[in-house]
Amino acid sequence: MAYFPLFFDFSNKPVSIIGGGHTALEKAKRLLKTGAALTIIAPECADELEQMAAQKKIQLINRGWMVSDLDGCQFVIAATDDYFENERIAKACRYKGILCNVVDNAALSDCIFGAVIEQGDLVIGVSTSGASPSAAVYIKNQIRSIIPEEFSSILEWLAALRPVIIERYKVQPIRAALFSQLFKDSLANHGPLDADHLEALLLLYDQKQKEEEQK
Repeated sequence: MAYFPLFFDFSNKPVSIIGGGHTALEKAKRLLKTGAALTIIAPECADELEQMAAQKKIQLINRGWMVSDLDGCQFVIAATDDYFENERIAKACRYKGILCNVVDNAALSDCIFGAVIEQGDLVIGVSTSGASPSAAVYIKNQIRSIIPEEFSSILEWLAALRPVIIERYKVQPIRAALFSQLFKDSLANHGPLDADHLEALLLLYDQKQKEEEQK
C-alpha cells in the first residue's frame, strides 16, 4: 500500500496554498470545510478567491511565494502551473518537515487528495494512489448510492448519546454491545429511536451490566 489513510483535524490550523488558479480554488473550497486557517499566496488569483478574501474566509497574499511563507504551516499545497516551481515548493516543505501536496504530481507529494464522500459526521475517502482519479470517483459514487439518507441524523443522535452511555455503562463489553444495538436498531428504524424504544434498551442493558458485575 503506497499511501496510509489518515484523517486530519485542520480546524484553525495554518494551511497555505501556493497558486491562485482554478485548481487552487478547488482545493481552497475543500479545505475551508475543515475550518483551516487558509492562506493563498499568488501574484494573481481567480476572482472567487479574491471574493473569499474580501469576505475574510481566507488570507490572500498577492505576490510570489517565499520560503519564509512556509514557517508555521502544517500543510502546504503547491498549485502553481509551473512544474519546477512546484518542485521547489515541495523540496522546501520537505526540508522544513511540512506535509506538502503537489497538484497533479503524486511523485512530488507527501500526501494526495482522494475522492471524498461527506454526509454529516460521516466522511469516506477513496484513493487509487494516483493511478486513476476517475476510478476513485466511480467507487465513491458506488459507495454513496448505498448510504441511507437518514445516516447523518443517526450519527448525530448517537454522538449526543455517547457520553451518557459511557458514563452509565462501565463494563466495556456491555457498553460496546449497546452501541452496536443502538446503531442496528436506528438503522432498521430509518432514523433515531423514539424515547420509549431507547428507554427499553437502556433498561435491558442495565440488567445485563448487573449480571456481568455479579459474575
